[in-house]
Amino acid sequence: STTEATSCADSGSAPATGSNTPTGATSSVASVSMKYPANAIYDFIPATGAKVVAPDEIYDVAADIFSPNALGAIINPTTLPRLKVKVIAGGANNQLATPDMGEKVLEKGVLYAPDYVINGGGIINVAAEISGTYDPAWVEAKVQRLVQTLGEVLDQAKSENRASNRVADQ
Repeated sequence: STTEATSCADSGSAPATGSNTPTGATSSVASVSMKYPANAIYDFIPATGAKVVAPDEIYDVAADIFSPNALGAIINPTTLPRLKVKVIAGGANNQLATPDMGEKVLEKGVLYAPDYVINGGGIINVAAEISGTYDPAWVEAKVQRLVQTLGEVLDQAKSENRASNRVADQ
């Protein structure tokens, strides 16, 4: 069974996250605008069985995956020691407060999927849409290349015992 801690930020009107967890997985979510009862995150919860925690408590949830999905600089000297996860992979841009946090994540024994490696699929699809000649096969090929690139980055980082963000920056 997988446990996921998803950190979300939303305006109160748009869906907070699109996370889908595998059957049998547990999920905990937090939203920076949870003070609004009509918030879309509350529509998301029943469908997943996720546990709602306060935004500052999401860092203390024991989970396999921490998925920051809206706030940058969320992995910093204050939050990293609190994380009890195996993987950090999410949709937010600039998740590491500073590049040297990548080394701190590595020292903690957490796998980090650099956001700028895994987040390219959306812009690839948008580029295809605005080109006027949308080709799903082209989009799929580009997204599969992202998957391959992520694997190469993570493999090299592991073999060289280097932070994955540093490898991705090469």
